[in-house]
Amino acid sequence: MRHLLKRSSPPIITLTTDFGLRDAYVAEMKGCILSHCPTAVLVDISHEIPAGDIQEGAFVLARAAASFPPETVHLAVVDPGVGGTRRALAAESTRFRAVGPDNGLLAPLLDAARVVALEDGPQGGQPAATFHGRDLFAPAAARLARGDDLESLGSLVQGALVPVPAATSLAILHVDHFGNCVTNIDPRQVPTGGRWQVLAGGRSLSLRVRTYSDAPAGKPVLILGSDGRMEIALRDGHAATALNLARGDRLEVIQQDPKPPRREKDS
Repeated sequence: MRHLLKRSSPPIITLTTDFGLRDAYVAEMKGCILSHCPTAVLVDISHEIPAGDIQEGAFVLARAAASFPPETVHLAVVDPGVGGTRRALAAESTRFRAVGPDNGLLAPLLDAARVVALEDGPQGGQPAATFHGRDLFAPAAARLARGDDLESLGSLVQGALVPVPAATSLAILHVDHFGNCVTNIDPRQVPTGGRWQVLAGGRSLSLRVRTYSDAPAGKPVLILGSDGRMEIALRDGHAATALNLARGDRLEVIQQDPKPPRREKDS
């Protein structure tokens, strides 16, 4: 069965890794991709995922992937279990195509997807035990991008995939370059003009604004970010540093009783 997605010309492959840019690892992956699919357009989502941080990688990948055409192939490698028993996957749905380890990294993209377990390394050989990104995932992504059938890459996976590690309480999901702290607070819990408090890093926040310019200088606020999540922000500052916050820190929302109605003075 040919894949369900219309191919773009030229094909697009994104890369998300925890490799950083100091070493040659990213370039080696790109060289392998271009050797198999010379017309591919390669787009870097991020190579600055903290080492082994699957949850952060899944968050960044899912946010960026939503902006790409559906025929894009998303190659992601945050793989602390490389060379072990975890499966290597390629997947395809009506919205996404993805290649990477079965450790939760791809989970946000795989709803209703057809998934195969990759079987072969370069030219049918064994991939290096410590670099599946180059030897297994990159060739598979290139083959998907050039139009190879998904099932030519491996056997269909039966059963559940590893889910992304999920926050079990209100918490900070991500800290961006500007220090904004992305949270999983439901926006309905903190309506504009409502009476509530958010406890974060020993500080109490009680103001929600629409834009950064609406925030008073030096006062931490809540703002609805561009991905629909509530963020803790600090105008002209770095909220995470100022409040000593990091990804995974727990938050608390306290709903305050509305002000009682004013009593009329006895005449």
